[in-house]
Amino acid sequence: MIKLLLRFDKISEKISFFLIILAVLISFYTLEPPPTDFVMLAGIGFALLSIIINRRFNFIKKYDWFLVAFLVFSSLQAVLSKNTNLLFHLVTVYLVFSYFAIKYVLVDKERVKKFISVYIISTLITAVSMILQLILFYTFDIKEISRFLYAKRPAGFFKDANVAGPTSVLSVVMLSYKYIEKGDFLRFLLPLFVVSLGIFISFSRTAVGGLGLAGLGFLIIFWPEINKNIKRLLAIIAALFLIAGFLLLYAPTRELTVLRYTKLVQKYDIGGRFFSWNTGLRGMVNNLGGSGSGSFESLSLEEQSREIEEEGVDKVLQDLGLKGELSQGDIIVTKSGETKVITRSAHSTYLRVIRENGIIGFLLLVAFFASLAAVSFKRIYSNYKKITWIVKVAFVGYIVYLASGLVIDTLHWRILWYATALLSASLEIDYAEKT
Repeated sequence: MIKLLLRFDKISEKISFFLIILAVLISFYTLEPPPTDFVMLAGIGFALLSIIINRRFNFIKKYDWFLVAFLVFSSLQAVLSKNTNLLFHLVTVYLVFSYFAIKYVLVDKERVKKFISVYIISTLITAVSMILQLILFYTFDIKEISRFLYAKRPAGFFKDANVAGPTSVLSVVMLSYKYIEKGDFLRFLLPLFVVSLGIFISFSRTAVGGLGLAGLGFLIIFWPEINKNIKRLLAIIAALFLIAGFLLLYAPTRELTVLRYTKLVQKYDIGGRFFSWNTGLRGMVNNLGGSGSGSFESLSLEEQSREIEEEGVDKVLQDLGLKGELSQGDIIVTKSGETKVITRSAHSTYLRVIRENGIIGFLLLVAFFASLAAVSFKRIYSNYKKITWIVKVAFVGYIVYLASGLVIDTLHWRILWYATALLSASLEIDYAEKT
């Protein structure tokens, strides 16, 4: 009986790994309903089955307990708060479980490399689909393609170009390192060019800003390797300049390129992002215990509508530095003079968490992110030469996605949890091999 259970444990664990790899591979398609989530849920189920049979919990590290505590705390809030959006909370639970499941099955370097390979393939599919959308819509004027665009911006098979673009940043870091190391044009520089082009034509400032931050982190962490291959670094830089030149010279996208990339703060940021931040901070101060997962949009909508009703739209727009134009992000003034407020997002991971989960929930989640970052940084710089490139690359991507959370809501981004799991798993594999 024991032998049978142990055999079933190994089978369950292998099935879980296969399903998780498949989920990452097809994660380029997130239009409703996203098949990647159904596959990942099955992978989580088999991982849990294996954990229960094997009773192997050593993959949970000290810093992970902050995340466990956050999940328990937010779940209690979800039950007790009348404002909780249950579906939103369940998505959070699912993504945290996916983090632990991925960690559980990434037990050696070979599996980690397979995980990286399918992730890169997935981002390549996204980039190629975005490039085709750009050509078909802007060059050949095929209007049917517009159903795949996000505000006339290529999004691949993502619902939002602001997610499609940033999702590929980690892939660029990986391909950059491999090109610096190997110098293979077809295997690394060409895919790097394609994925980078996909990032730029998402016209996402978060994506391009993240790419810039990733580039800085890449230079700092990998300088000893880069210093030996400066010509290869120059080739990467030339590829990026070629992309920028194309977007400026390609007439159909020139105006959008200038609009998105030459002005840091747009009017819709003031009426949208800044308006949400302002409302969210005031709501947080009024309820330090948290309002419940997924409640940011509904509560902010009530508060913003009340503010406009009490003070008048002109006063609200004036306070935000705007002058009554028809649409200012989340504040919409119709031609008939009617005012509507549409709160699309918290526009910040950390503001959402502190508003919805309160000071305690916020501190628990930040403690988890910060602890993993601290452990990774310490191991990289205390033993630089022996730490594998995978740990260093994953660390760069991890920092980029944490930083992105300051200006965009990344809590439900799959890539945030993929990158976090990859860093944690590769860190522990590397550490186990050295001790």
